[in-house]
Amino acid sequence: MAVPKISVELRGKSGSAGSRQLRKEGQVPAVIYGHGELTRSIKVPYKAIDKVIDEFGSSSLVTMTLEGEALQTYIQDVQREPLNQHIIHVDFRNLIAGEKVKIRIPVNVTNVEALTREGIMLGQNITELEVSCFPKDIIQSIDVDASTLEVHVPLTVGELKLPDTIEALHDADETVVQAYYNKVSAVEETEEEEEVQQPVFDTGAAEEV
Repeated sequence: MAVPKISVELRGKSGSAGSRQLRKEGQVPAVIYGHGELTRSIKVPYKAIDKVIDEFGSSSLVTMTLEGEALQTYIQDVQREPLNQHIIHVDFRNLIAGEKVKIRIPVNVTNVEALTREGIMLGQNITELEVSCFPKDIIQSIDVDASTLEVHVPLTVGELKLPDTIEALHDADETVVQAYYNKVSAVEETEEEEEVQQPVFDTGAAEEV
């Protein structure tokens, strides 16, 4: 599995004023923390973290270089500006080998077009699955092939094909995704089928000459 790499630096000034200045300089204020570790305030190049999130998602693994130290991290949280969705802060979790972590893995539904061509809609209840595993066992995504779904039969957490090394932290019966017919289209088709020509009644009256 490819893991993106980012070079970061410690940041000095904290607080809103310092954060605003960093953003003007094309940097994103961030923190990195881990179990039993002090939280470190860092700055990340905006273009670099924006590219990582765009290509790998907002729950991606990241190999981070901080003052010559290589760290295996995980994007724990991304804060965005409400209007333009610009990244304004990122939380990184430092991963320790041999120590289990709770993380979110994206659920990626593929072949959706195979259903939509047949007028079938798709409802996805879980876009990120919370799991527990060791850092070495983290996967980039959990893939679900939409073409294998049965209409109106939910795919549950317990039915996901997960590696034995990953434990899902959801109820096994919780719905992940479900395919269903578009009710609006179904109603329109039914109305068209039921539409009949109105009968014309013969009153028996003679036609005027």
